[in-house]
Amino acid sequence: MDIIIVGAGEVGSALAGKLSREGHDVTVVESGREKLELLQERFDVQGVLGSGTEPEILLAAGIARVDACVAVTDSDSTNIVVCMMAKAYGKPEIRKMARLRSDTLLSELDITLKTHLPVDWVVHPEVLAVRRIVDKVRYPQLDEIIRFVSGKVAVAGLTLKKGHPVVGKTIEELRKARQLPFLIGLVIRKGEISIPRGTMLLAEGDLIYIIAPVQKLGQILKAFTAEGSTYRQVMIAGGTVLAEKIGQKLAREGIRVKMLVSGKKAALALAERNESILVIDSEPTDLATLTEEAGESLDLFVAATGQDEVNVVASMLAQQAGVPHTVTVVRKRKLAQRLAGLPLGMIVSPRSVAVEHILHMLRENSRFELDSFSPLEGTKVREFTIQETSPMVNRLVRELSFPVQTLVGALVRGNRVVIPDGDTKLQVGDRALCFALSSSLEPLEGFWEQSGDKVIRR
Repeated sequence: MDIIIVGAGEVGSALAGKLSREGHDVTVVESGREKLELLQERFDVQGVLGSGTEPEILLAAGIARVDACVAVTDSDSTNIVVCMMAKAYGKPEIRKMARLRSDTLLSELDITLKTHLPVDWVVHPEVLAVRRIVDKVRYPQLDEIIRFVSGKVAVAGLTLKKGHPVVGKTIEELRKARQLPFLIGLVIRKGEISIPRGTMLLAEGDLIYIIAPVQKLGQILKAFTAEGSTYRQVMIAGGTVLAEKIGQKLAREGIRVKMLVSGKKAALALAERNESILVIDSEPTDLATLTEEAGESLDLFVAATGQDEVNVVASMLAQQAGVPHTVTVVRKRKLAQRLAGLPLGMIVSPRSVAVEHILHMLRENSRFELDSFSPLEGTKVREFTIQETSPMVNRLVRELSFPVQTLVGALVRGNRVVIPDGDTKLQVGDRALCFALSSSLEPLEGFWEQSGDKVIRR
């Protein structure tokens, strides 16, 4: 795939590196000479010095031939103009993506994009970070959750603990007894990853990855863990837009939210805008306040101030005060990677989440790679669509000889998500989400190519 990336900041540089390593043809447009030269030294990419809003610069970068244009500068207006230029000078089918950070623009996004803006996909890092954190609150048992197929399918990582009802049972027993739509697609046991058979006996300490429709996930987790599926009391440190959006989202879902905001004036203003949130005038690193609040059945502490260093310290103090779970927002992507091994709970980097999301949407006929903190980096995912001429049409899943260590995890059939078993009959137009270990990826692709089916854009 030929791709132009406009902007060589943290997001643009990370995208260029990942896509170039996968063998894509990447050209980066950047107005800063030093940034561009550094990027070209590190990665096998082409570089064009200049502004992506100038037609001659984009033409020099090859806008007329490329498959996608991704605008990720720090300026919303620049990113929109880049997409306008891409529409004017690119192929009719060119895919245009813009990173937007304006909250005013975001609130009008649905209407504006449909009527005026030449943007196919919008990436708002803060909104993506909010979703990631809200998912943590909704499903506190999980180590992580990744969404596929426009958010319809969840791949949810769960570490099995003593007392979980599923420990000591085989996967096949669970499928028959629970009557719920799920598959256990991956198991990590003592560092070894596998795609399990139905006869595998689940054990304490296993990290399992459950594939399920998102709307059924809460019910499935309750059956697996016998635990409630949502935190009840959450404290958020910071008066940032991100912190406020997290608080608003959780409050609307009936969760009791408290926010720590430094400064009486800022605290009052936030309280006036959010009647359902209790706002406390306090520094986020005030151990006395954290200790007092932790004693009132606080389930989760989210450090979401505008300063990474403050967030790190606040999360550590919250744990010291007795809060059982923490989420730490770290905006600098490289810092988030370096902090991954520290006891900070879940680390959320809006920029890393944005990179992951852009790659998710861009990739065609290539793997969906999870972010660098995931134990599943070696696991590959393909999404295939079943053609009318395919020999798989009207065949049962158990009749097909899929390669070892591969799995059809889900089928999207119209607006429905089907979690298949051996008796599921494949139909024309089914979108099959398939998982494979690295060693089995080539056989999986060969299997589908022989059937005449193809990878679809995601």
